[in-house]
Amino acid sequence: MYVLIGNNTKMKNDIWAGNTTCPNCGQKHDFHLMKLVQTATVFFVPVISVTQKRYLVCDSCQWAKELKRSEYNEIRKKQMNILDEGRFPKDIIRQDCHPDGVSIIWRILKLIVSGGFATFVFLSFLLMVIEEIKESGDLSALPLFFMIILICAIPFMLSLKNFIPAWKMKKAYDELTGE
Repeated sequence: MYVLIGNNTKMKNDIWAGNTTCPNCGQKHDFHLMKLVQTATVFFVPVISVTQKRYLVCDSCQWAKELKRSEYNEIRKKQMNILDEGRFPKDIIRQDCHPDGVSIIWRILKLIVSGGFATFVFLSFLLMVIEEIKESGDLSALPLFFMIILICAIPFMLSLKNFIPAWKMKKAYDELTGE
């Protein structure tokens, strides 16, 4: 049996980071937060993604400043709060928050699949543990059960973490366009 394993590296646009003077071109331009993401694939299906570097990028000249994770997260959190408060510029919402651009359908699908997988594994192991306890009366299988459940819940939690900002961006786009 052959297994086709590969990887893919690409820059992903995250969120608008404001309008300021670019240190490179000296003009006032919009900036975006971007991530360099490497994704491992099995049969061309993304399995795991790892963010390697984070950048603040000028939209005009593409000048980029590498950011530490804490700096990136701080700017991102501030910008998500601005989006939640409805203070994002309308042209940025039209450009960056389009449902196709934030891949909302794909994120919903990942959320459903990972949630279904976590639920299936949870119920399967729960039945196995209950059967084991009925037969032996020994509760030593409970810690293993909880550890496996925690491991199976991780993909669901990561999908949820990716889904929520995309949903907020889609909501802002829908409110602006009246859809």
